[in-house]
Amino acid sequence: MAPGAGPRIGWLGGVLCGAVATLAPAVALCAGVLLLPGLLAWLLDRMPGRHMSHAVLGFGGAAAVFPLLGIWRQGGGFDQAIRLLADPTTLSIGWLAGAFGWSLSVLLPLGVRIWLDQRARGRARALRAARRRHAQDWSLPAPATK
Repeated sequence: MAPGAGPRIGWLGGVLCGAVATLAPAVALCAGVLLLPGLLAWLLDRMPGRHMSHAVLGFGGAAAVFPLLGIWRQGGGFDQAIRLLADPTTLSIGWLAGAFGWSLSVLLPLGVRIWLDQRARGRARALRAARRRHAQDWSLPAPATK
């Protein structure tokens, strides 16, 4: 199946977000603030597949699970939510996790490309050496070098 040819169920995410905002507004507020870098990445990412925003939301979401569970277990009140959002450690951990996801999505493809280029150069060097050795063994003219 071609990308994007499947059923469109993006509206389901809106329904789920609306349900969470209605049933637990303090949790929704904290989730929105903790996942703000991911939401901005989602809005600004124009690449097909939105891999960068998936990485930012994934890492930010992983960092937001424990604080959101804490609010949920304490009754989900706005006083706990404001206390949590006023804590710079919690906020910085969530936002730095999103920043780590962003840097990983930017730097990992570059690192893989450099690694694959180095492997290809090493393989080409080994093949040229084998070619010279075979030419010498069979008394063939030396291959032209590039």
